[in-house]
Amino acid sequence: MSSSVVDFHSLSREELCRLFSQCCSSTEFASRLADCCCASSNSSSSNSHVKAKQIMQKSMPALVHAAREIWYDLNPSRDWEEAFRGHPRIGDDPVKLKEKFPSSSGDWAMGEQSNAMATATEETLRELGEMNVKYEQKFGRIFIICATGVSAEFVLANVKDRMENSPWAEMMVAAREQMKITELRLKKLNLSFGDGNGKASSSMKKRVKVLNEQTIISSSAANSEKKKSPITTHVLDTALGKPAEGIKVTLNNRSSAAPWISKEGYTDADGRVTDLMGGDDTLFAGDYELVFHVQEYVRMTTGQKSFYPECPIRFTVFSGRTKEHYHVPLLLNPFGYGTYRGS
Repeated sequence: MSSSVVDFHSLSREELCRLFSQCCSSTEFASRLADCCCASSNSSSSNSHVKAKQIMQKSMPALVHAAREIWYDLNPSRDWEEAFRGHPRIGDDPVKLKEKFPSSSGDWAMGEQSNAMATATEETLRELGEMNVKYEQKFGRIFIICATGVSAEFVLANVKDRMENSPWAEMMVAAREQMKITELRLKKLNLSFGDGNGKASSSMKKRVKVLNEQTIISSSAANSEKKKSPITTHVLDTALGKPAEGIKVTLNNRSSAAPWISKEGYTDADGRVTDLMGGDDTLFAGDYELVFHVQEYVRMTTGQKSFYPECPIRFTVFSGRTKEHYHVPLLLNPFGYGTYRGS
């Protein structure tokens, strides 16, 4: 990447994709971040419009924030692994590294490892090479660490500690290290988000104008939607730090004195179920139970059986409070779960 400043708002989607690919080798990551920045007029996602407006108005910090949201929303086995494959081994020969990674990412990788390599003794390098092999044999990928500014001894101690991790726990650690690397590289792109005086460029103003128009349309559509269910929920996967999609949720009324209720739904891409009941349905005082059928979700995301195949949550609607809205979320991980009353 050139050291000259690049006007962010003059870049096409394809140019943004190429830049972001140098920061992270996941094709899906680069594509979605470019889409978020461009906020094309044919996009149907109001969330992407809001994120793009934030990026254009708040510059690099907002770009990094959007990158984090996108990264942790990706498919681990496909997109994260693709990103991991775009890295050289710690301690790779600089000449071979440049041959394998001829773009700016190769230069960046050498720079990121430079302090560790400069402080490494022959014994440390030998042991690090051995641990690289052991790590790859156990986890099936190279060891990922944000090596900027750390010593070779730190890297060696880190890989030894992480050898004790389970495959899924190590996947999460590697993902966090990848995100650190991506953030550092985004900041090396020398992007300019305005005219240097805190004012937006003309291209930025045009984009924001389109986004404002689309946001007004989206808000009007949202306001015309039917009233939401008096009982709603959402599921947050606390192991992944993201919403849990595709979980079956059932709702039952456990009070014999009230009319029987038996509803079901599935969590959407935001981990939410908002249509368990109709907006005009009436709540009766008594006990209710939400059951989250999590076994298949945990198996698909971790490769393990869930310790809790189902997560039941019981709560009470008190007399005199039947007109209130009850939002009952689930905080989920493979070996535990929690809940609270939300809003």
